[in-house]
Amino acid sequence: MKRSAEFLLAFGFLFLFLPAGAFAATFSTRFGYGSTGPDVSALQQILQTQGYFTHSQITDWFGPATRDALQHFQCAHKIVCDGSPATTGYGRVGP
Repeated sequence: MKRSAEFLLAFGFLFLFLPAGAFAATFSTRFGYGSTGPDVSALQQILQTQGYFTHSQITDWFGPATRDALQHFQCAHKIVCDGSPATTGYGRVGP
């Protein structure tokens, strides 16, 4: 699991796999708890499509609902299941 996280972090990408017929999103900037902007909204939409982000609306703020959804996604896809954004990338997107 740690090796997968290191690969994703080393190249600065997080690939989120969508249902058949969809595309994989690539984020090349680092963002995490407290971040704002269109990348956060895009991440929330992707996580919502997958059933991980269940907040009542899409926002541009990376708060606890986004962090929790991302961590559940990362663990469910065997990317990383523990640590912190600084040590393993758990709950963070990007390099």
